Amino acid sequence: MHRLVIALTSLIALVGVAVVGIYLFLGGAAVDRAAALAPASSAFYVNVYLQPSAGQQQQLASVLARLPGFEDTAAIDTKVDELAQNLFSQAGVDYRASVKPWLGNQIAVAGSGTLDEAGNPSEMVVIAAVKDEALAGQAIASIVPDAGAPTEETYQGLTVRTAGDTTYAIVDGMLVAAETTDVVHAAIDVAQGRGEALADLPAFTAAMSQLPQDHLASAWFDLQAVSATAVGTEEPTDMAGLSTLSMALLAEEAGFRLVGQLPVDPETMGDAVREALTAGAQAARLPDNMPRDTEISLVLFNLRAALERTEAELDDQSPDAAATIDQLRALAAFGLGIDVDSDLLPLLDGEVGVALRGVASGTPAGALLLRPTDPAAAAEALDRVVGALESRGSAADRAQVAGVEVVTVEVPQVGSVSWAVADELVVLGLTADDVGAVLEAQGGDTLGTGELYRSTFGGAERRGTELFVDLNPFIPLAIEQAGEGMPAEMAGILEHLESFGLTTPTRPDRFEFHATLTIR
Repeated sequence: MHRLVIALTSLIALVGVAVVGIYLFLGGAAVDRAAALAPASSAFYVNVYLQPSAGQQQQLASVLARLPGFEDTAAIDTKVDELAQNLFSQAGVDYRASVKPWLGNQIAVAGSGTLDEAGNPSEMVVIAAVKDEALAGQAIASIVPDAGAPTEETYQGLTVRTAGDTTYAIVDGMLVAAETTDVVHAAIDVAQGRGEALADLPAFTAAMSQLPQDHLASAWFDLQAVSATAVGTEEPTDMAGLSTLSMALLAEEAGFRLVGQLPVDPETMGDAVREALTAGAQAARLPDNMPRDTEISLVLFNLRAALERTEAELDDQSPDAAATIDQLRALAAFGLGIDVDSDLLPLLDGEVGVALRGVASGTPAGALLLRPTDPAAAAEALDRVVGALESRGSAADRAQVAGVEVVTVEVPQVGSVSWAVADELVVLGLTADDVGAVLEAQGGDTLGTGELYRSTFGGAERRGTELFVDLNPFIPLAIEQAGEGMPAEMAGILEHLESFGLTTPTRPDRFEFHATLTIR
């Protein structure tokens, strides 16, 4: 069964890296038939369409055509056939001989939230569309190692075969395969109306209805079941208000986007979830202040509340760690004259951003950008910090950059720190040059105005936590580090990866996330 699972889910992995052969099949809109066979008790469900909608086929062809070897759309089938053959061969399976002749237009894997002795999800079932039932029966037996001739039984009018550790049957034109006979019987019962299907579960249908219906692949998780398995309890307290996670993979003009939905129950959610919903409703503005050559940017909201909540949890769960934090706070107060609670934490009330440059070249530079809820109070807090440090022997230097005063303080045995306050913006860096790079970018050529940044987030709503990575300087470094161990074909594909973006907008009743990988 493990080889069968590896063989079939390898095709799912192939979709995940954007090289699955969607063009192998032509047709109309995709229909999820596998969910009608998966039991409603499933804790997770992953589905791949090998026959998506015409719109997704067109978008995928456009994206793949930018990659080496895929430029000729007429040759895409052959190219993908080669990639699939190579991938399946790593699992000891001949794709052309044992999979392609019978595999239809959909593959799905479902399983329960419990784990077997090896730590794998138990009651796992593979469901795949079949275009030739006779070939499928012959091929499955050959995929299972040392299985010999399969044994047969009849269950509810259908033939159920067992070869080695794999039991399988053809149910309504779909292959159903599992490690135990009971799991296959359960799928047959679902198909014949004697059991509830995942497709009929309200939590599943509600979650999937929030996703873009036009997609290549999707996944669904029952978070309560998965979390209960992970922590060994039926009622994981940190999941209060959260129920399911659903995701869909889309092909778009810029590349690929993974969309996620996490519904929230307003009646049962805790304070942490409520605060996160509030943070996700705010739009990131700091990228419009970051230098254009920023390679990595991260924007967070209300970091102060998250830090204070974490510290409160440490007080209950890890007294030693909490004591260490108290010691650091006391050290700042007595050694530097800084009151962390009144001087520093208020700076983290609003929008917090990190902009890094020169990371790939080995000469990193960057700045911390803050847009506090009370800029005037933040400026006063920084003045108090400067005064406290100067009173303890630190030297402060002041210089004008782009019409703004930049303060640099040398702290003995610690190092230097620079900052500036420009209207609502607070900028901190290790050097005055780091701060000056941000100030000089204002009103001009910033990350937020760049074409790469805008195209990365073009298909998503920018709100909540946001991450952007310009992959251009990192890909050559990764290829160089891999050396001869990386096939030339893979290196050629990697060279076309351009950027990664993540944004996490929220609605009153759910979290969302949009992860985009752009390809040039």
